[in-house]
Amino acid sequence: MRSSVIKGLLMIRHEVVLGQASKDLESIAYNVSTTHNVSINRRVTFTAIDTKSAQLALDQAADASVPSPRSPIVLCFGGQTGKTVTVSRHLYDSYGLLRRHLGHTILFLDCSENDARAIVNGVTKRTNSGLLVDIACYNGPRSFVLAGNALSITKAEAESNNRSIKVTKLSNSHAYYSHLVDGILEDLATLAGSISVRPPMMRVETCTRDQSWTSFTGEEIVKHTQEPVRFSNVAERIAACLPYAVWLEAGPYLDQEGDRPK
Repeated sequence: MRSSVIKGLLMIRHEVVLGQASKDLESIAYNVSTTHNVSINRRVTFTAIDTKSAQLALDQAADASVPSPRSPIVLCFGGQTGKTVTVSRHLYDSYGLLRRHLGHTILFLDCSENDARAIVNGVTKRTNSGLLVDIACYNGPRSFVLAGNALSITKAEAESNNRSIKVTKLSNSHAYYSHLVDGILEDLATLAGSISVRPPMMRVETCTRDQSWTSFTGEEIVKHTQEPVRFSNVAERIAACLPYAVWLEAGPYLDQEGDRPK
């Protein structure tokens, strides 16, 4: 029954589409890709060099069709935004330790990774200058975030301007994923070690360089706080194993200025 229905659909496609001899194969392929019924749950795949070979492939394809795979869903959970403090404002304002170690600036760069590293080297090349920036986020091939104190970020901005690189200074009051969190790591390790994290019920890919975490422990949390976010790496890993996935960003709704609507 299923085979005969599929064969009938293919015959209709043969008469309606391939019967138009004036159209070349490229136009036919485009027409099929833009007008096919996405609710049909079976597909056939074949190659052809002209309309005759396409007709032959369709004649032989009825019994070779396979169910179309369901597209998996990838949920992306975002972190900091340009104007949102993701730790409690009361907590941040109440404790000098947080303000002293996290009260810094971050800078978005639109450039290649080589240029981003050159800017970092340009800021830190002077010995005893007290200037230091880190690449805190690898968001994409041309999307990087630098973290540092105000003077260091000002220097990084100047280095970027000298190279005609587009930059945006983000107004976060703190900068994770860099040397700026070194002062809280010991206490964070104690706190993180007191938390028991249950194994996830669904697959989780962490924003790490080579592979995702194999376990969720206090030690991993501390490392993640200090090391850069490798979103571009995890995106490439997921795309390689789930090429037909649907990506959804999960996070707070923000307006065009990066703020939560009141």
